[in-house]
Amino acid sequence: MRLFTFGRFLALTAPAILLGATATAAQPDAPPEQPPTEPPPAEAPSQPDPSPTPYDAPAAPPAPTAPEPPDEAAPAPPDSVPPVAAPPPLAPPPPVAPAPPVTPPPPLLPPPAPDATAATVAAPGDEEAGLTIPITDQLTVTPSGQYLLRYRHEEGKDFVDGGITNYFRHRARLGMEAMYAKRFGVFFQVQDVRTFGEETHTLFDYQADGFDLHQAYVRVLPIDQIEMRLGRQEIFFENHRLIGTVGWLEQARSFDALRGIIKPDEMLAIDVFYARTGEDHAETLLPDGSRAHIDDKDVIAANVHLSPMQELEAGLTFMVDIDANDVVQKRKYTAGGIVTGKTDVGLSYGAEGYYQFGAADNDPAAGRDVSYSAWLVAARAQMDIDVTTQPFVAAFGDFLSGDSDPADGTFRTFDVPYATNHKFYGEMDFFLNSVAHTEQRGLADLGGTVGFEPIEGGVAKVTYHHFKAMAGRDGEIDASGSETELDTFGNEVDIKLAYSPWEPLTFDWMYGVFFPGDIKRCMPGPTGACTTPATKAEHFIYSTVSAKF
Repeated sequence: MRLFTFGRFLALTAPAILLGATATAAQPDAPPEQPPTEPPPAEAPSQPDPSPTPYDAPAAPPAPTAPEPPDEAAPAPPDSVPPVAAPPPLAPPPPVAPAPPVTPPPPLLPPPAPDATAATVAAPGDEEAGLTIPITDQLTVTPSGQYLLRYRHEEGKDFVDGGITNYFRHRARLGMEAMYAKRFGVFFQVQDVRTFGEETHTLFDYQADGFDLHQAYVRVLPIDQIEMRLGRQEIFFENHRLIGTVGWLEQARSFDALRGIIKPDEMLAIDVFYARTGEDHAETLLPDGSRAHIDDKDVIAANVHLSPMQELEAGLTFMVDIDANDVVQKRKYTAGGIVTGKTDVGLSYGAEGYYQFGAADNDPAAGRDVSYSAWLVAARAQMDIDVTTQPFVAAFGDFLSGDSDPADGTFRTFDVPYATNHKFYGEMDFFLNSVAHTEQRGLADLGGTVGFEPIEGGVAKVTYHHFKAMAGRDGEIDASGSETELDTFGNEVDIKLAYSPWEPLTFDWMYGVFFPGDIKRCMPGPTGACTTPATKAEHFIYSTVSAKF
């Protein structure tokens, strides 16, 4: 019985002893095939505590040691045998296998542009573009809208007492664009412009005299780089110096036009349009509220914009202003260009120049047959200082030629009938019409601006303008009765605050004061005598709230 028991003990324990010895003999002190395990580098924040993958370095069991002699009193349990009796370690993974667990995955690719045309040509109503809503796989609609309310305090712009008015005007716009397959679209925009209280009755006057179809046109994009627009639309070139939208005014400007836009890449853009601005077969609403047939008028204009780098951009513009009817035959050509740029040190600059030429039979502004020879030169520079409040200082000079002899056969006053002059010649708008408001004397505007950002989303600035005439006239009489050559329009100071707590919502407040010079103090009559001496400074205040989507 004892022999049987001892034999049975050997039969049970001998395999374990032999296998343990074999495993010990088969393994050196360090595994020869096992690559050294390095601590993994720090993971990117986007991958905290990654889970092991099949490509992780072997998490290795503890290095085996020589087995202890079996304890006769405590034989190894069966479940402890497999780790000891396991076959030799698996072959190490391929050399590239350890890389994935220690290298963060590559970042996601940037999403594709939502609309390839958005990067090539301007979208309608860019300043009011809203959320694009998919209707089908091919059809999308984009609503847009704006409500603008402005308070104004004016004093007549005549430099004499009286004439004070305080009133509110608003602009309410609603637009919609429908786009099919990113190749064909229709955009329309209606607006209501009115002065509060202009209707004669709160119930029975519902004519909405200022309600208008501000924009309505078809868009066709045969390829991503070309767009054509046909219909009523806002158009501007470069900095609005020659062709502008006059967006500050509640009604703004739009053209009945055919337009083509070509943008082969980010460095080149070509914009060409033809617009009908007068039609003698239609009755036109005149500024005084009456209606009349006016001359046929057309505008043809082209702009080429080059953007080789941030530090240098250039634009070339050519425009033809045409009057053609039984009374007037006019061809006025304007050609020139602009150069702008911004450096890494915060200095931005701009310089531009244009020349006007051509001829007219019975020019409407001159009242006679004339040839045109006029010019405009302008330069601006601004320095932005990179500190918390972002202060800036700017200087500018604008020079529009004038006519010292309005009775001769050459018209020398530079004319910009489609510009956004509010942007350049003062907030008080004394020179919206560069011909009529300067009495064909031309304009020199020298000044500067200082400003800063007192809070995030807010800007405060002060701008000074010194306005002089470019052309003097002999034999004029000043306010004291002395013969002289009047040469100064006056000086304007504008203080403006603007704040935008959210992108769709903006507030602004502006106070302006204009001190008259010798020209504004004495408006000469037909004989050259000073007929309306005026010395009072003019004040102007406006405050605006605008919300858009």
